[in-house]
Amino acid sequence: MRYYLFLLLLFSQPALADGHDDFVHLTAHAGASFALQTIFYGVNSRAFSLSPPLAEGIALLETLAVGLLYKGSEGDAGNLTSFTQNMLGSTLAVGTHLVFKF
Repeated sequence: MRYYLFLLLLFSQPALADGHDDFVHLTAHAGASFALQTIFYGVNSRAFSLSPPLAEGIALLETLAVGLLYKGSEGDAGNLTSFTQNMLGSTLAVGTHLVFKF
């Protein structure tokens, strides 16, 4: 299964397209948010001994706050595209945590 996913990502049309800057930007925002959400969830649930739903909710808020601070530091806080891309990564992380019950 993991080899199929690798081949799918390697040979997918967006990866072969010439103007892939938007796709790279999307995956960077979603991937960073996924990683932050997972780290914050682990810290909240293990270090602070919070229940899984509460740890997930607080991790979501923390992840989105980091995204807003980052965009604010760039001077582009009014751009909703990056916020929705961050939300996509956070939502995928929540779904992964629910499926695998971290």
